[in-house]
Amino acid sequence: MKKNVIAIILARGGSKGIPKKNVLNFAGHPLVAWSVIQAKKTKEIDEVFVSSDSDEILQIAKHYGAKIIKRPKKYASDTAKSEDAILHALEVLGDGQEIIIMLEPTAPLRKPKDLGNAVNMFRKEGWDSCFSGATLQDFLIWKRDKN
Repeated sequence: MKKNVIAIILARGGSKGIPKKNVLNFAGHPLVAWSVIQAKKTKEIDEVFVSSDSDEILQIAKHYGAKIIKRPKKYASDTAKSEDAILHALEVLGDGQEIIIMLEPTAPLRKPKDLGNAVNMFRKEGWDSCFSGATLQDFLIWKRDKN
């Protein structure tokens, strides 16, 4: 039996802090596209899915090679939990996944090598869950300049 590793990228259409942030250009691609690109370049990941309530985000995801899951509005509100959106995605996909990776589109600076290492470490250590993070040297408060 083939072991199945999937990445699910949760990308809501409604963002209050930065409107439409998931479709804004970040270094040449829409923000959500970076997570798709990174997951597609990770040989340990078999399939990449984007779950969204936004048709625009789903079109971008499809353009970059992800499969899409249309998320109901009730799982895409300001108060909706990521866990509920993941459970909805798994209802749509059914079972058979060995590992499910949730990628946040708002963390576009990860490397495919890091994703692959996490999958390999997860298997080797026999973990039931894993979380990665990074220590920041500053708060990354960015502002737009004239360019």
